[in-house]
Amino acid sequence: MPRLTEALCNIRTCQRKSINLKTKPVFRQWLPAELKDKVRGRREKPDDSCMAELQSVLACWDKHAFESQPCAKEIASFQKCFKTLEATTQKRREMEAKGLIIDEETNLSRKQINTLLKKNPQLRPKDKFAAFESYRKMFKS
Repeated sequence: MPRLTEALCNIRTCQRKSINLKTKPVFRQWLPAELKDKVRGRREKPDDSCMAELQSVLACWDKHAFESQPCAKEIASFQKCFKTLEATTQKRREMEAKGLIIDEETNLSRKQINTLLKKNPQLRPKDKFAAFESYRKMFKS
């Protein structure tokens, strides 16, 4: 049986192509960069804000054989944290339902983003494909 591997690897497809680092890749923009007028709804992750207090309560219960009398301080701190968490989530839900934006918040919900996009819609041409012809003509050369 003849050895075909050397003959086949001498073909241009098997050889490694050299990379020219001096040339820069050309970005061709076929479509204009624009946002849609809606954001898809995704479930937002709940915060792990009271996990440290809960872990301290469970560690205390484990240490004292699940008696709540010696762990009163840890339980009180957990209940206080939970009440503040409920108050902030209730306030956030009310603001989201109204569509208002809280100034100190950096992460906006999908409803807040959608209300902002409704107030400031994208300016689109009458015929979308007519606008893309100018891009195609620029890069045909």
